[in-house]
Amino acid sequence: MPGKRLRQIPWRLVSADPGTQTVVVETVVGGIPCDRVTGVDVAETAASVTITVWAGPENGATGCDGPQPAMAQIVWVRVPLLSALGSRSVLPVAQT
Repeated sequence: MPGKRLRQIPWRLVSADPGTQTVVVETVVGGIPCDRVTGVDVAETAASVTITVWAGPENGATGCDGPQPAMAQIVWVRVPLLSALGSRSVLPVAQT
């Protein structure tokens, strides 16, 4: 997911199997190359998993200044965890 982390984007939980070290979230971006998922941050505690999804242009994207076509792309993102999810809550980070 190389690219500029310009903004945090909302997401919804798609899959969270307690026995696995992965959750899947869904988000919407404007479309490659000018607006795509460019990163995911995960903060894990014993009680929760907090996820931040970032968006922006991919590295090397051109023509992204100025008006862009009105598009939307639904993206599923696989988020790796350090340990199995278990009974922990999956939370979005507070938007800044």
